[in-house]
Amino acid sequence: MSLSIDKRHLIVSEKLSGKSLLDISTEQNISYSTVKRIWSLYRKSGKQGLSPKYDNSGQRGTKYYKFYRLSLMLKRKYPNCGSPYILTILSKRYPNERLPSERTLQTWFSGLSLNKPKLERPQQENLEVKQVHDCWQIDAKENIRLKDDKKYSYLTTVDVKSGIALEAPVFSLW
Repeated sequence: MSLSIDKRHLIVSEKLSGKSLLDISTEQNISYSTVKRIWSLYRKSGKQGLSPKYDNSGQRGTKYYKFYRLSLMLKRKYPNCGSPYILTILSKRYPNERLPSERTLQTWFSGLSLNKPKLERPQQENLEVKQVHDCWQIDAKENIRLKDDKKYSYLTTVDVKSGIALEAPVFSLW
C-alpha cells in the first residue's frame, strides 16, 4: 500500500531536521526500507519525486498487440488453420521480430471462441468375433534402437478372440 503524501513529507522534514532514517522508521512505525526509499526519491528528484507514480502501475496492453490483431485476422480468414500455421505466416512476414508462442495464439483464439472443437472419430462397429483366428490385430513398433546401435522394427500379431500373441518377427531397417 502506498504511503500518503503527508507521510512522505513528514519523513523528509524529519530527516532534514537531523533525525536518522532508523529513528524515523521506528517512530512512524514504517519499515526502514520504505523510509530509505522515500529519502532516496527526495534526494534524486526533490519534492516532485515524492508523489506516487500511479501512471506506472496496472496492467498494460499486450506487448504483441500488432501480432494479436494479425493473428485474429488470419484465423478468421483461415478458420481451419491452427496456431502453428498462423505463426509460420507471421514469421515469414516479420522474420526479425519476436513472435508470441503457439500457446499464446491458442489462448487468444479460444478466448474469442475462434477454435473449432475437434470432431470425434466415428465409432467403430463392435466386431463380434465368434472363433479363434477369425480376427487378428497387427501392430508395428518402429525405429527401436538396440544394444548394437542399429534400428529395428517388429510386428506383433495378436488373436482378438483369445488375446494370445501369435507372432512378433523382428527385422532391421538398414
